[in-house]
Amino acid sequence: MDTAKDESVFRLAKPVKKGILRLVFSRFLIIVLLLALQIGLMIAIPRWLKPYVPPLTALQTLFVLGMVLYLFNNNMSTSAKLTWMLIISVLPLAGAAMLLFVQTNMGHRNIQRRVEQLIGSTMDALPQDPKVMDELRRDSDGTDDLAHYMGRS
Repeated sequence: MDTAKDESVFRLAKPVKKGILRLVFSRFLIIVLLLALQIGLMIAIPRWLKPYVPPLTALQTLFVLGMVLYLFNNNMSTSAKLTWMLIISVLPLAGAAMLLFVQTNMGHRNIQRRVEQLIGSTMDALPQDPKVMDELRRDSDGTDDLAHYMGRS
């Protein structure tokens, strides 16, 4: 390959290593903490709340039944419904909290809204030079398709 040709091609940035703060505020850690809370409650309730176990079990059963009915009426795929029903049946509190967390998906919505806003405000800022696209088409190394896609997106 020609070195002059290599210098004119833009490469994607190398992946950035994830730090400890990314782990602390990640979904994975939240799910692990919810599972630990559920296991802790499963151990603590029979020990400390022995006289209240029957009413709490009945309350848990009603909660699981309500969540199953909610999932039946939800518009997600059947396999997702079955998966969530299994998770909520085994771990009711943690499963319901995870379902709420996944369905609200607050971080993704905020990021998506911000990206759409930035794209809308910068759409006309960088018009594509037709000469550059013609040159990329003549090179025939596949970068013209990528450039065309990026220009459209």
